[in-house]
Amino acid sequence: GWTTADFIRPTYQSSLHMAEMNFVWSNCCVSCRPDSAIAWKRCEHCVCTEFLAGFTWAGLNEQANYNVICCPGDPVSTYGISTMSNLYGLQFGIRRRADWERWSLQTTFKGAVAWSDLQSESTSVFSTLAQSGNPNDPLVTVRDPIQVSDGDVSGILQFNVMAVYHLNANWGLRAGYNMIGLVDVALAADQWDFTDTVVSGRRLDGTGDVLFHGANFGLEYRW
Repeated sequence: GWTTADFIRPTYQSSLHMAEMNFVWSNCCVSCRPDSAIAWKRCEHCVCTEFLAGFTWAGLNEQANYNVICCPGDPVSTYGISTMSNLYGLQFGIRRRADWERWSLQTTFKGAVAWSDLQSESTSVFSTLAQSGNPNDPLVTVRDPIQVSDGDVSGILQFNVMAVYHLNANWGLRAGYNMIGLVDVALAADQWDFTDTVVSGRRLDGTGDVLFHGANFGLEYRW
């Protein structure tokens, strides 16, 4: 009954939560390259290369709603789907930091192969055309609520570049840019199924990819 809809408003929400624990192997040295084309490398500075290995978890929760009004005076018919992707993986990475005078520059790259627990829940789907023209008639259920789950192998990729301004020997102000990518997860909008068969809405699509990125600011203490 949605082919003659007068109004359609899709909504989408996504949230990501992460936690990790790593072992770190560090190698630091003092360097000075007078012939370098980069000014700060011509001064004496400390360079640290760190290798990371550990465990990481990422939880991606999404909600997508397809809100439809078929005819003037009819109630809104909503087709809503929520997905949960919990990724548990072994993580490896490298972090490199250069310190000189009041400034530091740090870059980090981490990657993880993860086992993923994927879940999808969809609300009932109602027909807005089966009311005989009376908005007070109850909506007719076309599809009951459906829950689907699956497990798969997914990936987590993280990249960060950070500049640090040292306030003193221990404290510093941090500013940088983060990129976090998740591979083969369940995205809510990918689960919408507008077919009308006995298996409609019962397939979980766990092949979605998503990229989060943005600036970050912080305060650090080193000793």
